[in-house]
Amino acid sequence: FNHRVVQLSQDGTVIRTFGSMGIGEGQFFFPNSLAVDGGFVFVADAGNQRIQKFDLEGNFIAQVASAADGAEPQFIAPRGVNAVNGYLFVADATLHAVKRFDYDLNYIDTVASYPALNIPNQVAFDTQGRMAVTNVGSHQVVFYNADFSFSHVIGAGRVGPGEINGAAGLAVANNELFVVNGGGHKVQV
Repeated sequence: FNHRVVQLSQDGTVIRTFGSMGIGEGQFFFPNSLAVDGGFVFVADAGNQRIQKFDLEGNFIAQVASAADGAEPQFIAPRGVNAVNGYLFVADATLHAVKRFDYDLNYIDTVASYPALNIPNQVAFDTQGRMAVTNVGSHQVVFYNADFSFSHVIGAGRVGPGEINGAAGLAVANNELFVVNGGGHKVQV
């Protein structure tokens, strides 16, 4: 594992890399995902229990980390991040929650949590602001309305066409949901 971020051109040429293995600012221990918006790069640094914020050149700006001294932790296992409309959404697999922050990394609220979420891994939004979250623990994708009220779920831990087993990653394009179906060894559309 290289524990870094690599920026590539569309033809695959390396533009820049940043980060290395470690616990310091700008270092990573099992970075899991990233989001880019508003001139910033947000990295879910899962092993260090934090989110790090960089400029587009890879310069460290700030971080928000797990709380200390018995306070409620912001993160234990931040996995998926998505930046949309000036907000950063973080799926934490251990806290079974999706938390919302502003781009200055100030905590706003928890928009979804257990029991609807069981080991959330990634979060995505459609053009209407509806949120989809991969739910690894229950082999589902959980959907929320734009106001973050629960909508519905798909999947049930099976591997047939249209079924989900081990939902790991997801993305939305043209209002279609793409799901990495790890247990089914395929991508569902």
